Amino acid sequence: MDTIKLYIADLHAYNRGQLQGEWISVGPHDNEGDILDAIDALLAEWSVEEYAIHDYDGLPESLYSEHMDLGTVAAYAELLNAFNNDVVEAYFQLPYWKECSPAC
Repeated sequence: MDTIKLYIADLHAYNRGQLQGEWISVGPHDNEGDILDAIDALLAEWSVEEYAIHDYDGLPESLYSEHMDLGTVAAYAELLNAFNNDVVEAYFQLPYWKECSPAC
């Protein structure tokens, strides 16, 4: 499986012109709650409340946004565990992928 990584940025620091963030990995068995728990742990460590996803690795560009759907990220990671990257990326290009996603 290709590893999915998200760069979680501290928005409070970013708005002050400082860069503070950390990469988190998303595994094939992580769900949206697991990803949020990892982000919440970072926010607690930094004593802040707001974050944005400023970079990513292992996801197609079409799924990226600063506040991307973490359920979608979890579904993508789950499918990467069973299929190769090209197949999963093609699946997520289908206009109706959410209707038949294993995470939905």
